[in-house]
Amino acid sequence: MKRDQYHAIIADDHAIVRAGLKDALEKPGLIESEGIRVVAEAGDGIAAIAEVRKHQPDLLLLDVSMPMAGGVEVLLETRRWSPDTKIVVLTGISAIGLISELIESGVDGLFSKAAANEEMHQKLPDILRGHRHIAASFMQILEEIRNPRCLRTVSGKPST
Repeated sequence: MKRDQYHAIIADDHAIVRAGLKDALEKPGLIESEGIRVVAEAGDGIAAIAEVRKHQPDLLLLDVSMPMAGGVEVLLETRRWSPDTKIVVLTGISAIGLISELIESGVDGLFSKAAANEEMHQKLPDILRGHRHIAASFMQILEEIRNPRCLRTVSGKPST
């Protein structure tokens, strides 16, 4: 069911990133026709959890690497206190263990900070409506790990 306007929290330890995300979310027509109202921002994980408990937002945009509590911990606490909140993680980290943990923990969206903005702009409406999106770059990393024929030795030759 579509609402008049969704509510979001942005959690990132970089103020300039929060400002850019807020501008994009709130701009009518860019992601949602009415824009997405940012009800709170947080610069660390503990503040993010507190804001989620207070506001119960539709969307949490979450940096995975923050002081006080990391992204996975914030994700799990968000599921505990606001189970209907859609959690979208933005990260510059491509470590397979972290990516796997986020997916297994039930992240609704996973985007690389190195990717173009358009991917997130296009996929957020679907995520808000119950779909899941994992960036292709992360899916490729997971596939390479799952498929032993893709593994290579340090020399670049396929492993045997």
